[in-house]
Amino acid sequence: MASRNSLGESLNEQIQPHSDGTKEYWRDVPEYSGLYRISDRGRVKSIPRIVKETTRNRQRTLQGRMLVQAIHDGGYPMVSLSKNRIVKQYFVHYLVLL
Repeated sequence: MASRNSLGESLNEQIQPHSDGTKEYWRDVPEYSGLYRISDRGRVKSIPRIVKETTRNRQRTLQGRMLVQAIHDGGYPMVSLSKNRIVKQYFVHYLVLL
């Protein structure tokens, strides 16, 4: 049985048709499974999920979205990923390699 996130989506590899007629392959980012996905084209997106707020006793739904990529001084695109309130920056090509 395939693993699923809190909203019931499959955590296995997803294949989506691209606008140019080719396919784009999406996989979970290692260490950020269920939070972020990266495609074979270097696009990174967050996955919709339900988050529990610790200061208030309630839950909220975070919508999934494409992440904005910053350009490093060397010209390489980077993204910031967060987990458990810790934010780390990664080169996109490194995440694709993983």
